[in-house]
Amino acid sequence: MEPLWEQAPARDKDNLMLRWLALIALFLAGCTPVAPRPSAELPDARAELQAFRGHYATVRSALAGDDASAVLAASEAALALMPDLPNLHYARAVALAKLGRSDEALSELDHMAATGLAFRIAQEPGLAALRSQPRFAALVEQFEANRQPRGPIELAFNASGLAADFIPESILRDEANGRWWLGSVRHARIDAVDQGGAAYDFVAAGDGGLLGVLGMRALGDTLWVASAGLAETAGIVKADIGRSGLFEIDARSGRVRHSWWLPADGQMHALGDVLVLGSDVFASDGIGGGIYRLDAARASLQALVAPGLLLSPQGMAALDGRRIVIADYPTGLWLLDHETGALRRLPADTGALTGIDGLYAHQGELIAIQNGTAPKRILRIRLDAAGERVAAVEVLAQNLLGWGEPSLATIHDGALYYIANSQWDRFDANAQLPPLDQLDPPRVMRLGLD
Repeated sequence: MEPLWEQAPARDKDNLMLRWLALIALFLAGCTPVAPRPSAELPDARAELQAFRGHYATVRSALAGDDASAVLAASEAALALMPDLPNLHYARAVALAKLGRSDEALSELDHMAATGLAFRIAQEPGLAALRSQPRFAALVEQFEANRQPRGPIELAFNASGLAADFIPESILRDEANGRWWLGSVRHARIDAVDQGGAAYDFVAAGDGGLLGVLGMRALGDTLWVASAGLAETAGIVKADIGRSGLFEIDARSGRVRHSWWLPADGQMHALGDVLVLGSDVFASDGIGGGIYRLDAARASLQALVAPGLLLSPQGMAALDGRRIVIADYPTGLWLLDHETGALRRLPADTGALTGIDGLYAHQGELIAIQNGTAPKRILRIRLDAAGERVAAVEVLAQNLLGWGEPSLATIHDGALYYIANSQWDRFDANAQLPPLDQLDPPRVMRLGLD
């Protein structure tokens, strides 16, 4: 899901620092802090996240006031808690440059370049003092090299039977019928698409109260769907914006069997991804910050991670029968014990793991769709033997021809099938799209994993 903070009028896909700082401002303004829980339940993460959020907000206010000393102090305090966040390293580099500490600023930019991300440092006013340095020109070249396309280009199919403004967030394989399901954010519906691109009605627009279709998972004869009221959904009424629920749909007929809604609490919510583990169904709330579980009793959605704790949880993948890996868009990967509710961060010694949308388990590894970075990437992530640290990150593809804003994916026959051009990035500040003749039908690409 392309999160809602992307709708700010001043949208700069390459300026990660401003993107994520804007997120924190939105998050802090809209979320009520969560009351503390006993330490045995969440031993470290709650205090860490609350402290981090405060430092990050200070970075933003210091940037707005052009206070380099305050930016440096706050970014260093935040990095002491989460040392592998690229936007904070970038903020620190800018502050160091403004304070005349050129060698330290260049070393910070060296670190940034080594992550494989790309910043337009030549256009950054805060780095003007470094432009005469010989190392700076080499860094400009390295960041530009980091943008270059990598990986194989393989088109699976063009969904030409779908409307150009379909705006698909998710895709699944309909194994029983040898076709695909695609869910529409714009039209609040699910269509079946064959390999030739022809589309067939599966769940009609708004059926059973369905809103914008986000994450989907299938198990047996059941399709589980996360749905949310978004400004981008055509014809949505104001009262539905911010509502969100989990839908159980018959995978054979498309009939909505049941739905469970998050309670109205005065906050915005958007369940964006779904994970089925045993008899339980989990859903992540990318706006509200919570993780919810629907257990075997199917009574109601219960907060496993309370809203207001994580910043913007997106994709989820089962590490084993007890632990779930969660991609928090601004802060990276987290490990959740769904039996105890214990939550802790997965530190990464290598790579940059913010901006992850889709997350999938495959043969003991994680496959990630990273669309909140420049460049946009597909990653293979390996954890250590205990599953407690990120040991290695491999870029499988980035910035390929045919990509727009890649969104979610599914794994089928040893390959990742992903939506290459969701067109989330085509919405303007008022959640409106360009004319249809300026849009493209959904494009699904394939990436072999084995």
